[in-house]
Order: sequence, then structure tokens, then C-alpha cells
Amino acid sequence: MNSNKLILAGAHHLGGANSIMPVVNKLRSEGYEVPFYVSGVVYKSLSSKVGENEFKLPGFYSCKGLEELFNLEGGFPKAVLVGTSVTEPSVPVVLDQMFVKIARDLDIPSVGVLDNWKSYIQRFTDNEGKLVYLPDTICVMDELAKNEMIFNGIAEENILVTGNPAKDSLISRKKNKFEERANFRKHLGLGEDERIIFYMGQPLADENGVHQDEVRKRTFFDLISSIPDGSKLVVRSHPRETLQDLLDIASLRPFKGKVVFDNNDFSKRYDMVGSLLGSDVNVAVHSDTLNDSISLGVPAISIQKYLPSRYRVDLPGIRAGTMPVVSDSNSVFDILNNVLGNPQNYIRKINFRSFTPQKNATENVVDVIKNYI
Repeated sequence: MNSNKLILAGAHHLGGANSIMPVVNKLRSEGYEVPFYVSGVVYKSLSSKVGENEFKLPGFYSCKGLEELFNLEGGFPKAVLVGTSVTEPSVPVVLDQMFVKIARDLDIPSVGVLDNWKSYIQRFTDNEGKLVYLPDTICVMDELAKNEMIFNGIAEENILVTGNPAKDSLISRKKNKFEERANFRKHLGLGEDERIIFYMGQPLADENGVHQDEVRKRTFFDLISSIPDGSKLVVRSHPRETLQDLLDIASLRPFKGKVVFDNNDFSKRYDMVGSLLGSDVNVAVHSDTLNDSISLGVPAISIQKYLPSRYRVDLPGIRAGTMPVVSDSNSVFDILNNVLGNPQNYIRKINFRSFTPQKNATENVVDVIKNYI
């Protein structure tokens, strides 16, 4: 392995893996060797779609064990590329953080890619709140993310607005909206004229990494209890939850054929962007899929009424007035009925006020890495 052309990549969560995958692919196409290490959940989710040879499982999940990946014959890697995954109860230090820590100890430059407008500090701090996992450069989606990170105490010199590489395909996919809609519905056996609500599951954790299962369950139960007549809900589980989790919640409420569960086999699922484009409205708590939906010109609804107020997220679409949010004073049914009854009203708002992902994000992040090496 030629260390002069070697860059190590790593991501614990799917959002981070999706964000750096286009960069990994671009670097590989230019002759760089980029081993891409991921967690078991990400490996299961992505390897079925893009090939098992694209990813590696680390084998060790500790800084001491992972150091072996950096000690190569002929020298160290020239840079490290990571997602910016948040810790969880079972994994107090995630792969992205360990790669950054080891890189700093070995004086290797590190580049992280942010994939959402929340949990800024938690991505880079240890259990004492110290910024020990801060990459040398954090590539962020837009000026909003940059300003909020600075407000949260991260130095401006560590932040660069590049756009998110995972979003580079949104603009081109949006141009084929009608074809995407037809293909998605054919995949699930749904009619072209049926009103489709798409729901993406979302495991939730508080700022200490404690899972808020009750919030997730109440949100989903409220949603399946609020499906307007003449509509169907397409449900997809998150890679960190099982489809059975959602089926168990749904069994508590007769839904009379209104709910369609996407396949739990990742290789048989329709891709996420196509699913968003194929639906009439997309619903989640505060998943990044809501931001993608708005960028694609498809209405989105954020259900945050069961979240404690300190954990609610003011997504960009909410701030722009293009994304209705279900909070304490309104109901899921009323907002769903309003959006589905007046979709063009919301689409006009989105097209007039919405943000568009920054172009050429992949190239921008690649340039950051090349500037280091």
C-alpha cells in the first residue's frame, strides 16, 4: 500500500457514511487508496447497495486497536476523512472520533463532514465536555451551520462551508421528479393517484445519549392514528431499528390497509431520494430526510410534539416557513390533512423560499483534503 496516496476514511452512523462516500469515490477515481471503515450497522445498510468491497469493518473498536490501521509499512496515511457521528449509549466513543484522536496524536490532518443542523458540540466532545475529537477542518452545509457552530463555541478557523457531498445528486434527481414518482409507486405496488405519506423511522437520543423510545413510539402511534381517508402511509425503519419495532407499535391500532411497510431487506428497498420524490408528503421527527424533501420540492412535516422542549430542533425548513411542525398546540391529523388537501400551496412556498444545496460539495471537500497533502 502506497502511503503517499493513502487516506483513511471512517464513519459510525449512516448519515456520516453517506456524506463522505462521494468524496471517497472521487479520491479513488483519482488514484488514491481510501480504505473506508464503518460500523456493522452501516456495513449492513450500504454494502448491499454499493458492494461489500467498498467498506471495511474495523475489527477493533478502541483507539488502541485502531492505531494498527495507521501504522503502515512505508509511513502513515496522509490524511483522515470522517463523518461527524454522535455517540450513543452502547458506543461512548464512535469510530469517527477515534480516527480524529489517533490522527491528532500522530500529527496527521483530519477532515470531518457535518451532515445535519443539530448536536454540534456532542459530535466532538468527550464525557467531560472537552473538544478532544475536533477535526482540523469541519466541512459544513451552509452559513447557517457555520454560524451556529461558532455560537456553540467552535472556533471559526476550524469550519469551512463546502456543502454536503451527499446532497450533490439532489438537484439532478429533482429534474426527473415525475419518472421517480412513477417508479417508486410501481416498486411498492401503489397507484399513481394515491396520496402517499412517507415516514422514515428515527431512533432518538438525548444530549447524554439516552434513547427516548417513548417519544419515538408515541410519535409513530399518533401518525398511524391520523392518516386521512384516501391516503396511505409508507413506513421505512431506520438502520438502527428493526421493522418489527414499528410493526409492534402499529399492531396497537387497526389501520385498515392504510399502512405499507417497506422491505426490511436493505438490498430490496427503493433508494431514499426516490422514495422522497415518489411521495406527496414526508414525515419524521427531525430527520435530515425532511431537509432533503424540502430541497427536492416535496412537502415535509416535522412531528416534535412529544419531544421535551430542550431537544426540539429548529430545522432550516421550519425557520423558512416551508416546513410545518407539529408541536403542542396542533394535531398531526390537521396538518397532514391541510398539506395533502393543498399540496400546491406548500410546493409554491418551498420553491419560493427554500434553500438549495450548495453545488459541487464533493469537489470542495476533495480540495480541502488535497490542500493538506
